[in-house]
Amino acid sequence: MFEKEKITGIEYRPVYFPTDSETPVAYQLVIMNKLPSIHSAVNPVENTKTCKVCGIQRIMPPQEQAYYYSADVKKHSLDFNYSAELFGSGFYPRPLLIVSQKVRQIFLEQKVRGIHYDPIFYAT
Repeated sequence: MFEKEKITGIEYRPVYFPTDSETPVAYQLVIMNKLPSIHSAVNPVENTKTCKVCGIQRIMPPQEQAYYYSADVKKHSLDFNYSAELFGSGFYPRPLLIVSQKVRQIFLEQKVRGIHYDPIFYAT
């Protein structure tokens, strides 16, 4: 489906069972495009926490957080992207997965469930 639509920003890595290392049983979808940092209009420093054990910084956004990027980020964006910042709580914070409208439409048409979409805004 993604190959047919010429979706950008991803690679496929084979997944093997330990007993058969020659034939892939599946393919892992790996996002390759890292976006620049979010715009200074959103001040993540206010919501940043640092793990006392590992030193990883994470952003703990409010529930209704809006994400802003500079308008020039559009030229760096592909269909699949991930944020430069790490978000969330728990043992390992993760970057945000950011998809194009094209990918969102594919997911909606294919009735892919369990995905929550937050809008991304471009600040000037």
